[in-house]
Amino acid sequence: MTESGEITYKRRSRTHVFRWLMFIFVVGLNIAMTMSFLERSYKHMAMQVGPELVQFLFLLACDMYFLPTAIFEVNYITVRGEELILANLLWKTKLSRRDIVSFVAPRWLTWGLLRTPRCFYLINRADIPHFDELATLIEQKLLKQDP
Repeated sequence: MTESGEITYKRRSRTHVFRWLMFIFVVGLNIAMTMSFLERSYKHMAMQVGPELVQFLFLLACDMYFLPTAIFEVNYITVRGEELILANLLWKTKLSRRDIVSFVAPRWLTWGLLRTPRCFYLINRADIPHFDELATLIEQKLLKQDP
């Protein structure tokens, strides 16, 4: 804790770099496979439906597995008084106590789920050091009821 009452929970840098590489790989795979299909279609090359369908199913499986965790997983969380600052792969947001709809962190699940009216955030208990302390802090400070 710093003098200003600010506590930051951050995952390791190499994990964050891995998430960026994973995101770039999956987006690049989407672009490459789609452009390959369009180019072969444009040049009237022979295409077989079976292998094309398998490719797009593989692409869909990669997207469903990698993109949600790469985009919505939190890189760091800063607790400052009555607000929470979250940064994930693509954006950074500041949440007040009123913006948080719910927070659940079941023991059997890898992630804690922080829900707001517009979005949700995944907090990976394996990546964020002192996750239990963070979960307790969020529940005590930020989810307490207004009098």
